[in-house]
Amino acid sequence: MGQQNSQEQKEQAPSNIIFGEQNIINFLKSNNYQFLSLLGQKNQGTVVLAYSYQHKSNVAIKIFSNEKEFEQEKSNLLKLKGEKYIIQMIGEILNMNMRALVLELQNCTILILIYLHFQKQIHQHAINNR
Repeated sequence: MGQQNSQEQKEQAPSNIIFGEQNIINFLKSNNYQFLSLLGQKNQGTVVLAYSYQHKSNVAIKIFSNEKEFEQEKSNLLKLKGEKYIIQMIGEILNMNMRALVLELQNCTILILIYLHFQKQIHQHAINNR
């Protein structure tokens, strides 16, 4: 029974989201990044935590399984460049039949960002009403 469930899961999983860890490691290494860990995997692709030797910091890298989705997300991020509370794209990688966006890494949740935003507004309101 366990074998049958395992086989069913393999058949249901879209094959285009599985890049293989070694392929990801090689892809990143050839582009001056060090693979640190897998952050998530969905239909669009894979998100990994990596170290950027160029930026000398950790980054999130979203590797796409579909060129159209890659171009759409890249376009959206470019439109939002410089906006507050939006994770910024800091680069792209096109190599080895793979495409990826390099994103700044934020070590906080959206709730923290909302809290900080309102704290700033409250502080500004207090200054204006002196």
